[in-house]
Amino acid sequence: MHTKELIALCSEHGIYLTKKRGQNFLVDSNIIESVLKKSSLVRGDNVLEIGTGLGALTELLLSRDCQVVSYEIDKKIYAVVNERLKHHSKLKLLHADFLKSDFQGQFKKPFRVVANIPYKIASQILMNLWFAKENIQDIMVLVQKEYGDRLLAPAGSRQTGLLSVCMQTDFNLRVVRKVSRKVFFPEPNVDSVFLSLVPRLPGLKAKHRIPFHTLLKTSFHERRKKLLPKLKARYPGAVEAFQTLQLQDNLRAEEIDLATWMDIFYALIDHKI
Repeated sequence: MHTKELIALCSEHGIYLTKKRGQNFLVDSNIIESVLKKSSLVRGDNVLEIGTGLGALTELLLSRDCQVVSYEIDKKIYAVVNERLKHHSKLKLLHADFLKSDFQGQFKKPFRVVANIPYKIASQILMNLWFAKENIQDIMVLVQKEYGDRLLAPAGSRQTGLLSVCMQTDFNLRVVRKVSRKVFFPEPNVDSVFLSLVPRLPGLKAKHRIPFHTLLKTSFHERRKKLLPKLKARYPGAVEAFQTLQLQDNLRAEEIDLATWMDIFYALIDHKI
């Protein structure tokens, strides 16, 4: 869908795109096509799309004969795209808040995720997908470049955080394509990237995901403070674990690499589950 067509459609139906919901639509179908070619989608794949928009990506997924479940929270946009794509038997279009949905219940077998996700709720979306890792084949998402940089930041760097550690523990991440801000409407203030996230095996066990998340949430709270005092307040064996792992008492969360996070986790929690 080109910019003029998108503007006309929005004007006709009284649709006002808002920054609050991160409604920046990609209007260059060639970019989407090139990314989908790299995704190795095949006929019959189950695909989850988060944020239907006016259906540009949705139509390309359907053209590859995929079974698509797509979420759109905006009432007016949902009505328009539902009218445009209602003839597609392989599309299940849902007017719902993805963050409050049982999206895993929409699929009977593992599914793939392809989406242009709103920046302001990108972390919440990816965290929901992380908790669902066992049911996901792979993820291909379009995010703002600075956000992508933080997700890819190596553990132990100043940019690393709770989400980047979680995602890198369970997924292999890479940039598939850089995307200029000029191919969006409305044009955002930053460029974007398509990220590929492929599940790492074995990764965390499903039963470990909640306690691992709790450990990281405790650790990255007030991130400039030393880690050990924060862990001591919650985990009785923290001092012993640091001694066993030969970790310095003055470490901060941002200084720890992935392997050490796993060592700390197993020393503090795994044997109790």
